[in-house]
Amino acid sequence: MFNKLINLIKGKSDPATEAVRIPFGRYSDNNKSVAKGNRWTEADNLFKDKKYIESITAFLII
Repeated sequence: MFNKLINLIKGKSDPATEAVRIPFGRYSDNNKSVAKGNRWTEADNLFKDKKYIESITAFLII
């Protein structure tokens, strides 16, 4: 793991990991629909009310 990190910092590439590049960066929820945002808010409110099963259901059912 550390060798891969050091090689990455030095700019050396590892052929075994070339195909497994995972880009990291910022993410924004602004592309989600209003309905999905409302479902998230509902699930969050249910969770805060300690209604965990209902919260999971609200989160997973779109």
